[in-house]
Formats: sequence, structure tokens, C-alpha cells
Amino acid sequence: MLLGDLYSSTACLTWEGTTFFGREAIANKLINLPFKNIKHIITGQDFQPTVDSCILIMVFGQLQIDDHPPMAFHQVFMLKNQNDNWACTNDVFRLGIHNIPV
Repeated sequence: MLLGDLYSSTACLTWEGTTFFGREAIANKLINLPFKNIKHIITGQDFQPTVDSCILIMVFGQLQIDDHPPMAFHQVFMLKNQNDNWACTNDVFRLGIHNIPV
């Protein structure tokens, strides 16, 4: 299975404020992220059923990219059952970076 196969053909990904539409655009974004290694630690997740028999999922935790210090992240995505296969229809990802003016 290729990375893009996890997404529906009409899926939408918002990555750090930039939106990508469709399986191919999403796969290209994720494949071309500018790092070599990444580690995830998931500290929590929440799930809710939706009216269209989808599942809304929120995941948060920390990730470490290459040799950089760990950073908080938040990700929300929706899964939909399509022909007895679950596919991601919506995905929103943000780093938990706070830029508080001093």
C-alpha cells in the first residue's frame, strides 16, 4: 500500500495552514517533507462517531525530527468507510509552537 492509498480520492489535508486537495497532492506533500527521520510519541487521542458513519479522531503528542528537540503536535482526521475500506477524508496537522510576543 502506498501512502496516498490511505486517503480518499477527494481528501483534504491542511498542513501547518496550507491546504492540499486530492490523494495525489496529499501524497506528494507527505513524501516531500524536508526531513530524514521522525519519531512520534502519542500522549493522547480522542474519537467520536459522526452523522455519516465516519470517525473523527484527534491525536496529540510529541515528535522529533532528525536531531532537533522534541516538539508538540496536534492532528485531527476523519475516517470514512468506503466499500468496506476505511479512508481518510480530512486531515489537519499543526505543530504546537507558541509565538507569544514579549
